Amino acid sequence: MPMISRRLMFQRTKRSSRLLSASGVNVYGDTGERVVDDSFMLLLNGGGEPALFTLPGEPWAKEYELLADTALAFVRPPGANAPSYMAGEELSMASRSMAVLRKRT
Repeated sequence: MPMISRRLMFQRTKRSSRLLSASGVNVYGDTGERVVDDSFMLLLNGGGEPALFTLPGEPWAKEYELLADTALAFVRPPGANAPSYMAGEELSMASRSMAVLRKRT
């Protein structure tokens, strides 16, 4: 989808999601090993009404874990278990909120 269409769609719906994937990044360490990081899903609802987001499945992820949600005032403490969601599940987002999920491996 062209970038202009994405902007127009976001202005109309005021919600967006982005997958920040580290799997396609080709970075190598000092000894030549491939450096791999986590992949994240960012959900934004800038509208004045709640919105539903459907979490994408393969090839992106089978399962996600919630790291932060501004509507719930939730930030996952280091080492703690996080709520998890399966690909294809719908996530209800409060108005003017943001959530960060990580691909569970």
